[in-house]
Amino acid sequence: MKLKILDLDVEVTPRRQSKNLRLRVTPPNGVVKVSCPNRTPLKRVEQFVLDNIDWIQKNRAKLKSSTQVTSYLNGGENLILFGKSYKVVEYESSRFNLTLDNDIAMLGVPKLANQDDKVEFVKKYLRKVAERIFPPLVQKYEHIIGVKSSGIGYRYMTSRWGSCNVKTRHINFSVYACQKPMEYVEYLVCHELMHLIYPNHGNEFKNAIRQIIPNADIVAKLK
Repeated sequence: MKLKILDLDVEVTPRRQSKNLRLRVTPPNGVVKVSCPNRTPLKRVEQFVLDNIDWIQKNRAKLKSSTQVTSYLNGGENLILFGKSYKVVEYESSRFNLTLDNDIAMLGVPKLANQDDKVEFVKKYLRKVAERIFPPLVQKYEHIIGVKSSGIGYRYMTSRWGSCNVKTRHINFSVYACQKPMEYVEYLVCHELMHLIYPNHGNEFKNAIRQIIPNADIVAKLK
């Protein structure tokens, strides 16, 4: 269901399991999405959006700024890896390959490849980076926290950078999290593993993370 609220296009999704209204601003275009309990009056949804309009505008602006830097996946010129920006320079090659050299990402592209092919290759490249980076970090923070996950999964999530299934003890990370500063990536791993002890985001959860990462509140904002 779509609503027009002020100048915003808002996607509304009723969910049977939802108990509260939830709001997200999603990349790459800053689409506003609201999930709500079934049979929630549209007037209540509209008021909920209006009550949070400052937060929405702030995050849409932040997303727009971020997208300008990380926009190769959306047709731009820059690739971000662990918070560093690389200007993508394409050259003809017999097969796809990508090499980082100082501030340049040299992207080898087959002659007949189109933009969708290029983006798909870069997405796979990021996944390989994620599959290399996350396992040792998970092992590191499992040892520090004193927990053990059942496995790691990788998804192309854009609305969140990680998730934890407390029942199965399985951790998922967004492939795109590799674009964030390494300081944030480590915080993300610690955050998700800490959910194996504290399922919610209460004070005990936050304090436990601060014991391991003293500047966690600052690092969390790097997302």
